[in-house]
This record gives sequence, structure tokens and C-alpha cells, in this order.
Amino acid sequence: MSRLTAAANRHPAMAFAIPVLLLALAAGGWLLANSLRVPEVSFAQGAPIAPQLVANTPDEVVYRIDPSRSSVRYEVEEVLAGTSQTATGITRGVGGDIVLNTAAPSASRIGEIVVNVEQLTSDQRLRDDRIRHDFLQSSQYPLAKLTTTAFTGLPDGLEDGTDYAVELRGDLTVRDVPKPVTVTATARR
Repeated sequence: MSRLTAAANRHPAMAFAIPVLLLALAAGGWLLANSLRVPEVSFAQGAPIAPQLVANTPDEVVYRIDPSRSSVRYEVEEVLAGTSQTATGITRGVGGDIVLNTAAPSASRIGEIVVNVEQLTSDQRLRDDRIRHDFLQSSQYPLAKLTTTAFTGLPDGLEDGTDYAVELRGDLTVRDVPKPVTVTATARR
């Protein structure tokens, strides 16, 4: 049994914190890799509504997350019947905006990212019910929110098709409890 699994078994809060941390990491990576530039769009039913950002200058472009092309997932190690395995859950219930400043990329902004945790599903309904009911309490707190307080790593000029290592720092709020998170990701225009 790994130390991570052992810690989660000893401390129920760790069992909650591990999927939340992985959710944040997946959200950050997904956000930077799977945004779609769409000024006005109607998304599938069940996608949460996130606060919408607006371009403040002609150099700013708003990219809106398209849940039909994006997802947020968690991965957690679990032991069932003595066998260790990686459990993965996924949701397309995600919304949020990024404002890319083409003249000064380091001045780009990321809005609040909202994830519907009631829609997280894996290959096991029993696991889904337990995670949503016992750990996330999704019937009472259906949305997790990532609020970015710092976004670094973009250079002064961007080249299309080039990968940039970026870092997001902020608060991930689950069950109305914010926790500081740092997400490293790769961004490409």
C-alpha cells in the first residue's frame, strides 16, 4: 500500500483532499489546453454558469471554456479487495473564461473556473455515490470553484504553436471551504 493510500485510510480528510487536489491540477491543465475562443455560445444543459470576463482593451481576447470540448477529472489510488488501482472520475460540467492580452501576455487574466461536482462519474456507481455524498456533499455544495490569484509564466510575446510553462496560484473552494492551490500547466496558443 502506498504512503498516499495509507495516509488516506488513517485520515478521512486526506481521502477528500486527494481527489480535490487532483481536480485542481486537472482543471488547470485542462483550462489552459482546452479553451475555445467563443464570444457568445450556448452550452449543453448542466454546464455551470461562471462569471464572464470582458475584454477591456482592443488587445484582449476572451476565451470561453466550451464544456462540450473540455472536461475536469480526478484520479485517486484506491485499494479494493487487496488490489491497488487508479480510479478516475470525469465531468464536462465546467465553465469559465480566460482573457489573453496579445500585446502584454503577462497581463492576461483567468476568471473563476466553476465545476459541477454533482456530475462527476467514474466506472463505478457506488464509488461515485460515495464521493459525491460523503466527501463532496454535492447535493448541498454542487459547485467547486477555482479562483486564480496569480498567473505567471507567459513571456512578453507569444508565438502560435509554442508551449509555455505556466503556473496558477489561487484558492480551490469545495464545500464552501477555500484551500490554497498551485497548478502547473502547459499553455499553447
